[in-house]
Amino acid sequence: MAKSKSHAVTSFDLTKPIDPSIPASELMLSDLQGNILKGHGRDNTVHLFLQFKPGKEAEVKTLIQQFAADFVTSALEQQQENEDFKQFGISGSVFGNFLITHKGYQALGISSVPGDASFQNGMQNASLNDPRPAEWEKGLSAEIHAMLLLADDDSVYLQSKARDLMTQWRKAATILAVELGKGEVNGNGDHVEHFGYVDGRSQPLFYTTDIEHEKVKGDGTTVWDPSAPPSLVLVADPNGGPQSFGSYFVFRKLEQNVRGFKTMEKQLAEALGFEGEQKELAGAQRCIP
Repeated sequence: MAKSKSHAVTSFDLTKPIDPSIPASELMLSDLQGNILKGHGRDNTVHLFLQFKPGKEAEVKTLIQQFAADFVTSALEQQQENEDFKQFGISGSVFGNFLITHKGYQALGISSVPGDASFQNGMQNASLNDPRPAEWEKGLSAEIHAMLLLADDDSVYLQSKARDLMTQWRKAATILAVELGKGEVNGNGDHVEHFGYVDGRSQPLFYTTDIEHEKVKGDGTTVWDPSAPPSLVLVADPNGGPQSFGSYFVFRKLEQNVRGFKTMEKQLAEALGFEGEQKELAGAQRCIP
C-alpha cells in the first residue's frame, strides 16, 4: 500500500535500478513506504496484528491516517536517513509500515484492491505445506485485517510507542497478536540470522548508489550481480496516482532446529575431511539422501 496518494505525471522507469538523484525517482520514492526497496535497518521490531471492529470503518481510516503521519517512513525519507547515518552517525527515527490484507480492504468497504490471486487468497490458503491454520498460534490463525510494524534500535522506547498505539487502536480494532523481533550481530557487526550466517548477502539491490557501493566497498559483483529493477517487487497501488506503488509483504513464523542443523553440519564436515575454518563450509553443502 502506498504511503499516500500522488498524482504526479512524471514518468518513472520500473525496468532500471533507481537513481535517487533524478526528480522522477524522488516523486515516486516520496509516495512509497520504506522497507520495500531495502530493509529498515533497525535492531528491534514490534508487529501488531489487527482485526477491525464492525461499524468502526470511519474510526479505522482516521487511525490509519494518523499512523501514516506519525510513523510511516517513505522510501525517500529512509534513503535520506541512511545517508545521514553514514555521514553524521545520526540514527533514524522510529520506522513504521502499515500493511493491509485483502480482508482488511473488504472490511473497510474498499473495492479497488491489488489483483494478485495469492494476495487475495491470503496466507491461510497458500500452498506452502504448512500446518493447517487451525494449528497456528492463537491470534495468527484469526482473520487478520492489518499489521502495524514499528522498528527502532532502542527496544524500551520502541515498546513504549507500541503501547501507545495499542491503546489508540483498541477503540476501533481488536489486537489479535503482538510479535517482537530482535536482530542479532556477529563480532564484525554484521547482521546474522539464527544459524549464525551473515544475513541479506543475496538480497537484490535496487538503488544505483547501493550497487556502486557493493562494487567498490563490498564483496564486488563479479560472482554475483545483485542489481535488479524495482519492477521485481513493486506493483501499482490501485487507490493511488500514476506514480503510486506498493508491494506484497509476507509474515511467516517458522520453527527451525538450529541445534540439529549444527550437529549435522559438524558430522558432514568430518565426513568430508574439512579442517579448521573450512568446517563452516559444510553448512553450505547440499545433502541429498
